[in-house]
Amino acid sequence: MWTLGTVVAIVSMLSIAARVSGYPATIPRPVVGLLERTLEPGAAVWWFTLGGPFESFPSDLGGYAVTVLGNVACWCLAWMVVRTIGRRLIRAF
Repeated sequence: MWTLGTVVAIVSMLSIAARVSGYPATIPRPVVGLLERTLEPGAAVWWFTLGGPFESFPSDLGGYAVTVLGNVACWCLAWMVVRTIGRRLIRAF
């Protein structure tokens, strides 16, 4: 679980850095799309906690921190749910 959390935190920070820098042309479009999709759960957590109805992405360090932590929490929770369902299915058969 620690490994997953660390990987998600690193990918989240890279996603934020790429987004803040305006997605340089050196980043291929498929990678940009993947980075955007993996960051959405954390951005949703930020929006519900610190953001507002007319904001789309954090613009300060606190917002970035909430986005990264929310992203790690969401993806780790999703992994735990999938793992639990998988274990129960294996035991059932």
